Amino acid sequence: MSDTEMVRRYLDGDIRYLGELYAKHRRRTFACACAILRDPDKARDCDSDAWLAIREALPGFDRKRSFLKWALGIVRHKALDVCRGLVRESRVLVPLETIEPDLGPAGPSLEQERRQNVLSEELVRALDRLPSVQSEEILLHEVQGLSYREIGRRTGRCPGTVGSDIHRGLARLRAELAPLLAHQKPGKETA
Repeated sequence: MSDTEMVRRYLDGDIRYLGELYAKHRRRTFACACAILRDPDKARDCDSDAWLAIREALPGFDRKRSFLKWALGIVRHKALDVCRGLVRESRVLVPLETIEPDLGPAGPSLEQERRQNVLSEELVRALDRLPSVQSEEILLHEVQGLSYREIGRRTGRCPGTVGSDIHRGLARLRAELAPLLAHQKPGKETA
């Protein structure tokens, strides 16, 4: 039975067909999440969240499209959301040292932590303003540590294009964050 027919039957009220779709495609959706996150535990959680989102979005599914490609798009977006969460949690892209190089033996002050949190939140917003492909490539490179070639294999783009996208995206992020960084240097008044 085709995916489109299973979607139709599920939407007509036979919930077994969502289970059939899951059984048919679960390995591929998990592999997609794992390829982006590179952590099987995070990928399992992400895949589960993605299937819940797939279930919720099925009424709006365009049956002229490939179900698998559509579902993998949802998985990919969920995995990138996890990457964005990792940026928020670990502040990988903007280490505290870029704001305050000499923390001394006591570590960061409450004010330094507050500034770091503001900067991290703005970084996430700036990433969201980038084209989704560029944001994905930056996250895969900076957070997951993938090479341009590895990213190219996952996204279907040539490594040179990936490198150019990342370079331009990071330049744009630096330009957007420069005013905030300038205002957060010690001794500067914040507006």
